[in-house]
Amino acid sequence: MDGVAPPQAADRARGFEVKSGAGGSLRSLHLLLATYPSCPEGIVLCSGPFAHRPEQRLTFMPLYAAGSLGDPPP
Repeated sequence: MDGVAPPQAADRARGFEVKSGAGGSLRSLHLLLATYPSCPEGIVLCSGPFAHRPEQRLTFMPLYAAGSLGDPPP
């Protein structure tokens, strides 16, 4: 895990990882989500497109979207 994104409104903080390429196990992010079930999701900043994997509680975001972490939802 590379960091923690600030909470949004009444939400809880979310862990994130930064990946430079495709693939990777995201081991530490999965460990965070298993250890803290109240953590709503993990965020993966990567070179790929937006994707949501609800079964894994993961959201993939392109690197350029990193500046929006912590912004309130629209």
